[in-house]
Amino acid sequence: MESSGHRKLTNGVIDLVYETPDGWEILDYKTDQVSATSTQILQRYSGQIEAYRKYWSKQALGPVKRIGLYLVRSGDVLWLNPLESRRRGGAEYAGQLSAVLRKGY
Repeated sequence: MESSGHRKLTNGVIDLVYETPDGWEILDYKTDQVSATSTQILQRYSGQIEAYRKYWSKQALGPVKRIGLYLVRSGDVLWLNPLESRRRGGAEYAGQLSAVLRKGY
């Protein structure tokens, strides 16, 4: 990455990325004990998952449809895109994750 003419080395690990018919989706797992609001959590980690989106967009064959956070302790998924950002129950997400893992993504 470059900032103000200087190169910056960024290191990170994408927890989960999978392809859907509409494009790629990226989720980062967060295991912290969270007492903040959804908005505060997204603000805290938005730079990290936006960096993942930019990196994956350069590497992948197709657009990154959405990026989000999976809050392990509560089972909630928070999507960064404001139009799609919502909390979903862990059971719904766990079913989708199981389907993704069965497909071998």
